[in-house]
Amino acid sequence: MELTDCIASYMKARFQEEVFSGPRALPDISIPFPVLCEADHISSVISQAYCRPMTEPSILVTDSNTIRVWYLPDTLSPKRRADVWNCLHLLREPLWESIKASPQAWRTDKSYFHDDAELKGTINLSPAWFQQGRGVGDHCLPCK
Repeated sequence: MELTDCIASYMKARFQEEVFSGPRALPDISIPFPVLCEADHISSVISQAYCRPMTEPSILVTDSNTIRVWYLPDTLSPKRRADVWNCLHLLREPLWESIKASPQAWRTDKSYFHDDAELKGTINLSPAWFQQGRGVGDHCLPCK
């Protein structure tokens, strides 16, 4: 098993241990100690965030003061939220299909989603995915 797979499996087990009182997670001996400490810290932070969802407006800022995430609950009017929610039924099937129950799909494992959620799953959005493995088209501007 590759080191990254070992680390990912360990972090998943730590998350399940902390959040769902799962069995004690024992690390693979191939994981270097400094990496293990970092993985434990990351798992702990993610577990705390899972157990205490954010409810207040928040902004995530990088060290260089670049805003990465704005979380603004109740920004949309109740009517707008209802309209958006009512249109989400179109995504229900692809979202449901994104949830897997296999070690290879650890990012979308069904245990990461609340059982009582009305809509659960993941959608990966990346505009660059389409361009991977393709040449530069005529529509691109030349570098100066």
